Amino acid sequence: SRYLPDSESGERVVNTNPQPQYGLEVALDNRGTDVSAWVFADRTAKLGRQVVEFRVVPDAGELARQLATPPEKSPSGMGTVKIEVSGEVFEFPLELCMGGAVPIGDTGRTVRVSKYLPHATVVEGNKLISASSRPENPAIEAELTGPQGTEIRRAFAKFPDFATMHGGQTPDDTVKLTFVASGQSSPLAAPITVFLGPEEKLYARFASEGGGKAIGIGDTVVTPWPNSTFRVLQLLDHARVDVAVEPVDPPRETRIPALFVDLEAPDSTSSVWVQKYRSQPVTVHGRSLQLMYQDEVIPLGFTLELRKFRIGKYPGETRPRSFESHVTVTDPTTAREQSTVISMNNPSKFGGYSLFQSSYRRAGMGSPETLSILSVARDPGMPIVFVGYFGTMVGMLVLLGTRFSQRRRRSLALGGGQ
Repeated sequence: SRYLPDSESGERVVNTNPQPQYGLEVALDNRGTDVSAWVFADRTAKLGRQVVEFRVVPDAGELARQLATPPEKSPSGMGTVKIEVSGEVFEFPLELCMGGAVPIGDTGRTVRVSKYLPHATVVEGNKLISASSRPENPAIEAELTGPQGTEIRRAFAKFPDFATMHGGQTPDDTVKLTFVASGQSSPLAAPITVFLGPEEKLYARFASEGGGKAIGIGDTVVTPWPNSTFRVLQLLDHARVDVAVEPVDPPRETRIPALFVDLEAPDSTSSVWVQKYRSQPVTVHGRSLQLMYQDEVIPLGFTLELRKFRIGKYPGETRPRSFESHVTVTDPTTAREQSTVISMNNPSKFGGYSLFQSSYRRAGMGSPETLSILSVARDPGMPIVFVGYFGTMVGMLVLLGTRFSQRRRRSLALGGGQ
């Protein structure tokens, strides 16, 4: 019932779900940078660099138990401490090194891990703290004791070459400390968990602190992380994600048309926006369907499969120089397959059609996939054109022959007169 020459879509959360569904909008402010996110009941969502979880616990006793349960896990089995001394490598479990000084073979040296930080962050004063209990940036701080005294070193699992020393001692270049975090550790609690208890009261718990803090809509609480605050923006009890389509004026060069479609059934009527080339899920009589707005589909009599798409670029630049599609054409009547490469100046012909490489585009925002766009042409009058070419050539030959014959007769007539 309405047409937009160009449009753009965006998601928003509205409180119109026919089924009960809690949704929570939260925000995290870190050094003046504010990020917000929606999280639905019993799910998690990214909130900047953190993860927030939303739990609905209607029972007061169960809520008290979950708030009192420490969210952090034991560091047991969290990784391996590796020490290289003059080319010889020694490996020790992290929990063993945290228990006390461990002899490094017969080198006369010992190692003791004084700190384990699953989410290491450097703050003011070059102080190393753990921002959360999740293994985002595992690191250790260890004491290496040897003939030159005791050194305090740090080792980051994700940055093995980024070693730092403290205390002013001369570093022992013959000793190298690295930390290998275990990939088999048990999952840890989300850094931020919001509980919805009886009477729709909210509580926020931070994994590095434990316990819980009562928080209301619009309230701000201080987090365990430096210069960071957390707040709840709004709570919905019938939340759902709605896709809003807005017009773009003036239309862009790569425009996306949209249609506003009315869906009518004997017992209900609804309306929905559908953007071109993008499917829109709808429900009719309890059945889930996909509504599509696209160009008219004309059967070609064969199938086309894109096996690979390659983009060639200018040396040292990101500008595309060429692009080509590696395709397989299948004739369904004979099951015959033909593989070919279609490029900008190299079309392919099959079944009376010519396939040209037209352009390409990304499959969607943030998608790694690329869509290859081919142009299809068919000219059933080509035989007539060739007949015309042949007739033209015959006519030219007849004309040349006629002129040659006339010139010859004229020459003979002149010669006979002499």
